[in-house]
Amino acid sequence: MDNFRRALSSFILLSLLALSAVQLRYRVGAQTGQPAQIKINPQTFDDYVGQYQDVSDPESIFSVFREGDKYYIQPTDVNKIEIFPASESKFFLKIVDVQVDFIRDASGTVTSIVHQGGRDYPAKKISNQPAQDTRIPFTRSEVMIPMRDGVRLYTVILTPQNQTEPLPIVFNRTPYGVRGRDSDRVNVANKELVADGYIFIFQDIRGKNDSEGQFEMVRPPRDKHDMKATDESTDTYDTIDWLVKNVPNNNGRVGIMGGSYDGWLSTMALIDPHPALKADSPQAPVADFWMGQYVIQRAQSAERHDQ
Repeated sequence: MDNFRRALSSFILLSLLALSAVQLRYRVGAQTGQPAQIKINPQTFDDYVGQYQDVSDPESIFSVFREGDKYYIQPTDVNKIEIFPASESKFFLKIVDVQVDFIRDASGTVTSIVHQGGRDYPAKKISNQPAQDTRIPFTRSEVMIPMRDGVRLYTVILTPQNQTEPLPIVFNRTPYGVRGRDSDRVNVANKELVADGYIFIFQDIRGKNDSEGQFEMVRPPRDKHDMKATDESTDTYDTIDWLVKNVPNNNGRVGIMGGSYDGWLSTMALIDPHPALKADSPQAPVADFWMGQYVIQRAQSAERHDQ
């Protein structure tokens, strides 16, 4: 890691996304050599309140502030992280092995801060006021959207609370789980799109996580002669049809996007696209499963021979 921004933002994002890796690191950290937490006069901390700029990465700015007797550090537009006093000038995090030291010059004025996570990362104090949080809050709702065969797919809807006009929809379908999608996560992962103004929709595909039905890896296109057949294209079509009819204050225009398997799902949406689907962005989609299919067929063949 070359600078503080990379060193700190990595664990903040993981914490924000509630990944198991961070939870594990928290447990491990709690069992190994953390500084002892003490109590300090909260007013002592007021000298440290303000904005700090990473010396090696001037675009990386974070705020330090307190809420009563709790103390926080917060990179701009990211969730705040609580820090705990080991002394009146030294603080530490419990989720990872990082310490925060406040430095004073000869006159006693706080001039810089050093983060220690195996290396020192100095940061210069540039303001006595914390930065304003410019993230846009979203209203989150969950719905089970029915498909044409009656199977219901778990879907998370995030609508910006500052919405003043009908907005287009950005849609992502995935097998990897969407229950954790919320206002905080979309503000980090989709910052530019959030600023432009969209309603965000995230969906568990058929048979995965909180959705009903049977999952099939890279489900093949349906037989169009079978009126009851379904595939990823029909599930996308049925979902978009429900969204434009039921999500309040949308403008009837939908874009779908995704990477890897999600990119393949975005591609499948183009087989029989809904008229409201106006944009499709498959990013590094899976494409050729012949080798994987060979392995699956060999395994199935071996299983038959064993019976």
